[in-house]
Formats: sequence, structure tokens, C-alpha cells
Amino acid sequence: RLLARLGGRKTPAQTPLEYVNGFSTQLQATAEDARWLIGTFYDIRFGTLRMSGGLRQEIDAAVGRVRRAVQQADNAGSAVPGVDG
Repeated sequence: RLLARLGGRKTPAQTPLEYVNGFSTQLQATAEDARWLIGTFYDIRFGTLRMSGGLRQEIDAAVGRVRRAVQQADNAGSAVPGVDG
């Protein structure tokens, strides 16, 4: 939902990682945070990683960085070229 503010909508055929990769230019350095969040979600979801207090702090920090990057891109009027929103 957060990334949809940049003008793109995830298609049913896209994986979350493919969707995030479409925003690499807008997210710049925080694109890696977004990819890490997706990987971490799947690791927790499928039991290869357990949630801990430290991991929760890392997740919160990464979400905050991505949120700030989206807000900056949104304020700058960045849209995802070639993606309908």
C-alpha cells in the first residue's frame, strides 16, 4: 500500500519483489531495505526466521526509511513510468 502512493499498482502476476523492483529509481538507496523487508517477511512466514525484539527494531527502522523515501518521492512528484495507478 505504501508504494502505491508512487503511482503503481501491483498486478496479480507480479511477485512482491518484482513490484518493489519497479520502484528502485524512486526509492534509491532504500530499495534494498524494501527488498530486505520482503525477504524477512517470507522468512518469518515460512518459519526459517523467528521474530525477536531486535529483529522487530530492524523491521521498524527499515519501514521508516522506506516510508520517508516514498514521502520524498511523492512530494517530488515522482511516478513510476509505464505503470498505471
